[in-house]
Amino acid sequence: MPVIRDARVQARRVYDPPMQAPPGEPSQLSVGLPRENPAYQAFRSQSSTPATAESVFYPAPVKGLLDSVPYTAAGLDSAHVLENFWPTTRALEPRAGSVKRASLATKSPVRSILFPGGLAGASETFLFTTDTDTRLVDSSLAAGGEATQQWADFSGEAFLLTNQTAAGTIFTTITNGKDTAKMYVPGTGWIDLTEASVPNAITGVETSKLSCVWNYKFRNYFIEQDTFNAWYLPVLAVSGAATKLPLSGVFSKGGALLFGETISSDSGAGLDDRIVFVSDQGEVAVFTGDPATASSWALLGVYDIGKPFGCSSHVKIGGDLVVATHLGVVSVMGAIQKDPSQLQVVSLAANISRAWEAEVSREGNSDGWRMAKFDRQNMVLVSPPSADYVYVANTITGAWAKFVGWNMTAVVEGQNKLWFGQANGDVRQALTGGRDDGAPIIYRVCSAFSDFGTVSNKRVSATRGVWRARGKINPKHTVAEDYVENFPGDPAASEGRSEGGTLWGSPWGSPWGGSASTKFVETPWVQIGGRGRALAMQTQLVSDASAKLNVEFLGSYMSYQRETVAIDD
Repeated sequence: MPVIRDARVQARRVYDPPMQAPPGEPSQLSVGLPRENPAYQAFRSQSSTPATAESVFYPAPVKGLLDSVPYTAAGLDSAHVLENFWPTTRALEPRAGSVKRASLATKSPVRSILFPGGLAGASETFLFTTDTDTRLVDSSLAAGGEATQQWADFSGEAFLLTNQTAAGTIFTTITNGKDTAKMYVPGTGWIDLTEASVPNAITGVETSKLSCVWNYKFRNYFIEQDTFNAWYLPVLAVSGAATKLPLSGVFSKGGALLFGETISSDSGAGLDDRIVFVSDQGEVAVFTGDPATASSWALLGVYDIGKPFGCSSHVKIGGDLVVATHLGVVSVMGAIQKDPSQLQVVSLAANISRAWEAEVSREGNSDGWRMAKFDRQNMVLVSPPSADYVYVANTITGAWAKFVGWNMTAVVEGQNKLWFGQANGDVRQALTGGRDDGAPIIYRVCSAFSDFGTVSNKRVSATRGVWRARGKINPKHTVAEDYVENFPGDPAASEGRSEGGTLWGSPWGSPWGGSASTKFVETPWVQIGGRGRALAMQTQLVSDASAKLNVEFLGSYMSYQRETVAIDD
């Protein structure tokens, strides 16, 4: 009996390359066809034809990481691995680095980074909390220096709200659910906010019990730690008599309130604003109106979003509230319109659902997750606890990537910059320069795999890359085989700017060198070996310069031959 032979799989019942059978004959050759069959004879003739070289272009995977579909169902513009490259709408850009702004000799983990409004010199001033105290960073602190202790009696994860009065006076309130709240009062400075504090006080509740704080329709709201009680202040007030808002009868799953926020059908404050209260069991209660006016206060519904990962696991995107939960990154506006069983499908993290499930399995419902938004780059960041990487998403395209080398125990946007704290007590400014606190940055991408619609093996002969670059770069383009990434050693570091000369040492020059202007560049074909049924392109780059690499990765070419199929009699 004839057998279709392949180096890896025996007795395949299909063959490659495809052929057109004679009229009236089967369209594919199967193992049981007799030798006199015309289809068999045609295939024998075709299989002895020498293979011809083909090439395929892999565009930059601007659709980001994709693990929620079968391997070969992912398009070539998605990625199997995407580390430290940022997917824009048209290309991949290497992310910038990070610079240490402050440190701690105690190495106590950073839990929150806070940018109070109204402070003198606030443009260069912020606070950060640790497990033991609160520290101050201002313009007098040298880069990477030891931060000054601000408060010994205030520590742990904290929450900040800045209010501006009609007269333009700015107040800042900071709470944490266990220590007496702090308030910055213009003309006075920081005070402990108690029932008897002057010039401002909050009565009716101990401020040490108040955690999350936010504003809805000109009232400040607070969550009372480990209860189903919320509290609110008078309209347009930053202090005064607090009124309890009990909500235990609204939630059916138990637990306690975790945080609250405002949602809206648009991105501004207006008549359609609603207030939401989120429990630690993943229930979201949506209200409208003013709780001080019974005729206007109404419950619109209670919805399930999955268990959220702590008080710092949500961000506002436009008028929506987006929450990191065990089901994914869930939109509250979307949850209002969907059954809970559909939330994973419509999650903003649907493209990385397998990676997300793995993180949840490893970390559980820990409250150490952190989430932030960086508007300048249309970026959302989600950091799992104890990880040395962070997931990032492009809010315009929905594409995900992974930034490796960043351990985030706190992350926030402040002063139009991105900042994060680490488990070792360091605070860094992110997305600046070309190194991570002096260390090189390694960029890696492995595209989605493709078998090009055939089951034959393919032998790779050469690769080349396509870039837009300002200055010289030194990328490496290789091939991954059969659904397994296999990055070789990293290339030498690329330069942050052009300094003349040529990258390849060519006596007639090169499009890479000399000019500081941005150029379209195709790297020379590089001969490599590789063999597999399904192939993916791998790209590596290294930055070890003071400035961010000014390049865009547009895609890469692969040259290969399909192996013919031999049949044994």
